[in-house]
Amino acid sequence: MRLEMQHLVERLEKSKARLVEIEEEKASTIRAQEEERVKQLQHVQRIKDSIEERKEEANRLQKEYTALVAKGTEEERALRHELETSRRLNATQASEEHRVLSSQAHKLDLRTAHEESKVDRDRMTADAELTATKIETSKAEIARLDSLIPVAGRADAITDAGQASLPLVVLEALRQHPIKRELQREGWLAAQSLLMARPAEEPARIMREAGAVALVLTAMKVHEDHAEVLANCIGFAWKLGFCDPPSRAQLIDVGLQHLCLRALAVLTGSASVVGGHKTLQQMQLLTYNICGALRMLLGVENSDLEEPPPPAPVAA
Repeated sequence: MRLEMQHLVERLEKSKARLVEIEEEKASTIRAQEEERVKQLQHVQRIKDSIEERKEEANRLQKEYTALVAKGTEEERALRHELETSRRLNATQASEEHRVLSSQAHKLDLRTAHEESKVDRDRMTADAELTATKIETSKAEIARLDSLIPVAGRADAITDAGQASLPLVVLEALRQHPIKRELQREGWLAAQSLLMARPAEEPARIMREAGAVALVLTAMKVHEDHAEVLANCIGFAWKLGFCDPPSRAQLIDVGLQHLCLRALAVLTGSASVVGGHKTLQQMQLLTYNICGALRMLLGVENSDLEEPPPPAPVAA
């Protein structure tokens, strides 16, 4: 009896030690995820800071341009005043013959000053045009930074060059804005559309090599309480694994099946998600994509990704 009690105590101690190890592993995983999220947020902040710096530079150039224009206007007024003075002097000197020579010399001086002022004005005009060119360049650069991805239409209308670049552009936009819910929702839907073209192996390979698997799992964890983002993320993972076997292996290794089951639990058990955010159509789409992703992970063959047809995607 005592020996059995000792065995039982030893088993309990081993169970406690195992539980401690599990908790430490879980804490380590959470810390790693938090550090990755902080890095992503810092990267986003650096891009925002860069945009603000460009905007400040454009504003500064605009002020310089305005100052140059104002300076040119003042000098032009001064020149007109001098010319008017010259005319008055000429009218006065015409009636005074004994001051003709001095009057002519004075006129010559005024003409010289006029030419010099004209040269200065031309130089300032050239400087102002150069400043305006710099302003336009800065505005174009700001517009480029503000617009990370173009608005794409149908996936089957993408050119050969676009097939190689557009998947990377979409993934980069999703990577740069991990917490923007609207962009994540529409971005993963756009990524799905790129995999609906035939053949889809090449865009699937490009996305896999660009880190799409880790990116979509991060999005699922960040937006685990939002059915639309979850549905589009899981739908993308389903189609990526279906089109690209190495991606399927990665999705199994990183535990996509557990995230799908967790999303299903959230779907059925969270009142905030079911009652607060989503319509019945959105719930059906999420359920459909979860089932498709689990079939893909289990290796169940499906002759066509579009059979049976999924519920219609929810527009923004």
